[in-house]
This record gives sequence, C-alpha cells and structure tokens, in this order.
Amino acid sequence: MSGMYAAIAGMAVSAYGKMAAGNAKKNALYSSAAMLDQEAGQSVASGIQGSIEERRRAAYVASNARAATAASGLATTGTSAIANTGLIEGEGEYRARTALYQGEDRANELNFRASGMRNEGGAAETAGYIGAASTVLSGGTDFYTKYGDAA
Repeated sequence: MSGMYAAIAGMAVSAYGKMAAGNAKKNALYSSAAMLDQEAGQSVASGIQGSIEERRRAAYVASNARAATAASGLATTGTSAIANTGLIEGEGEYRARTALYQGEDRANELNFRASGMRNEGGAAETAGYIGAASTVLSGGTDFYTKYGDAA
C-alpha cells in the first residue's frame, strides 16, 4: 500500500516540476526580452544623439567654410560659396539621418528578438503544462496497471 502512495506522490512531484520548469523558463525569457526592449530604447536615443551631433558638426564646418571664404576676401553670398556650404550642410544632414536610421534599425532588430523570446517563453510555459499532464496521464496508466485491482 505504501508503494501506491509513493507512486502517486512521485507522479505529483514530477508533474509539478515540469510545470515549474516551464514557468521558470518563461520568466527567464521574458526578463531577457525586457532587457532587449530597454536596449532598443537606448539604441533609438543613441541614434537621436548621433543625429544631433552630426548636425552640430555640419553647422560648425559650414561656419568655418564661410569664415574661410570671407577671410580670403571672397563674397560669402557668391554662387560657389553658397554651393560649397550647401554641400557641407547636405552631407551633414545625410549623416544625421543615417545616424537616426541606424538607431531605429538596431531598435527594430532588438524588438524582433524580444518578441521571439516572449513567444518562446509562452511556448515553454505551455510545454510545461503539457508535460505535467502527460506525466499525470502516464502515471495514472502505470498506477492502474500495477494497483488497479488493489485500489
């Protein structure tokens, strides 16, 4: 009779262990996904800061070009001077937008990975419950096979 109780207890502990393992894996994956979400936000912020820095750098270089043009005695409103500063400002804007894009692109990649981790966590939780149910059912079958008449 004590073997029967031990079998029931073992089956219950095994089923609980499978559920707990599935939940633990889900929680670990969700935690990792939250860190990726945070990193994605930082990536966007980094792209914004890079963009600001590129615009600041372009304005500084364009200002220096205008000053060099004026110091050489040429008119800063001349066609070539305006074209030169326009190219500098255009390149600066291109670099600023590239920095924004890179930050957003990295954030999208991180968010995609976080979403995958959440999906995997949900699947691990479900697998834990299915494993627990399987343990109970196979344990019940074994139990009946051994103790069916005695129970």
